[in-house]
Amino acid sequence: AGAAAATTPRTRFMRHLVEESRSQQRHRDAGGSIADGTSVLPVPALLRRLSAPRRIDLTGLGIGDDAAFALAVALPDVPTVAELSIRACRLTDESLAKVCTVATQLKSLKWLDCSENDFDSSTAILRKYLAEPDCSLEYLGLDSADIDDTECVEIMSAIERNTTLESLSLARNLIGQDELNNTLNDDIVTGGEAIASMLYANKALTHLDLSWNYIRKKSAQEVAKALRHNRALRSLKIAYNMLGNLPAQE
Repeated sequence: AGAAAATTPRTRFMRHLVEESRSQQRHRDAGGSIADGTSVLPVPALLRRLSAPRRIDLTGLGIGDDAAFALAVALPDVPTVAELSIRACRLTDESLAKVCTVATQLKSLKWLDCSENDFDSSTAILRKYLAEPDCSLEYLGLDSADIDDTECVEIMSAIERNTTLESLSLARNLIGQDELNNTLNDDIVTGGEAIASMLYANKALTHLDLSWNYIRKKSAQEVAKALRHNRALRSLKIAYNMLGNLPAQE
């Protein structure tokens, strides 16, 4: 029993954190300093609970990058996880890439919330996963995740072909900020235009949250036109964008 316990996800995760803390302490003892003045501490909440054995919920814990790296080490040993929330965990693009890479390899994953973290190039991992025919994801949360027009275009191009994703939340991002550049140069594709293209093609998505973005002008009109042809969507949140009168009349 002792040998088996030494290889459990819990043990691997805790060992990784302890080793990281010791490494930071040795760095301090040698006269160095940790930039943010913090150390990595074990976070029991990262472990599954008996009441929800297929869910790992780290919402709002602010675990930071080092603990996220430890999570990425442990996740492959928990292949039955269906729901993972790393919302508001103070993760940068580097740790998001690690966690998303491992999480998207879990065949049982249905629900993923990465909101309120700082995405950049790591969105490419999600885009690739969403475009794969064996993608199992049904919910994806990317609220307040620093998603701009370019990243939105990439994500939407993947969702056009996706057949499993039912709910997508992109509230409080930067989608639509390229609208002025699009007015001057038609070759620039805005996030709103990409969303419209997705709505024409996708037949699975039923819930979409675009509230608190910058969708306006031509992009807003394109979204409105696409909605007339989409028969799958049941819920759309688009409040607190700058739609104007014309899109509302479409």
